Amino acid sequence: MKSTKSASLNTGLYCETVMRTRQPLLVPDALRDEEWQSNPDIKLGMISYLGVPIVGPDGEVFWNDLRSDKKPNEYSALYRKLLLQWRGRIAG
Repeated sequence: MKSTKSASLNTGLYCETVMRTRQPLLVPDALRDEEWQSNPDIKLGMISYLGVPIVGPDGEVFWNDLRSDKKPNEYSALYRKLLLQWRGRIAG
């Protein structure tokens, strides 16, 4: 028998947003973004964040590939493109 565990995805963490929306998330500077200023991840030093969901064959998100920084970071367009290509290789 397969055991399934689930967790609430509403505490405000970046990774929860990626998993819930199943969309990439870019937050260049949470300290200057009203939507993210109170994010609990800031206490962990995650000022900037780039997360990409990896979806398995069953349609469930099984991984959130992320990059974070202790300072503002836009993450270049080339870097974002490469990360999305990598996601395609893993999930495809």
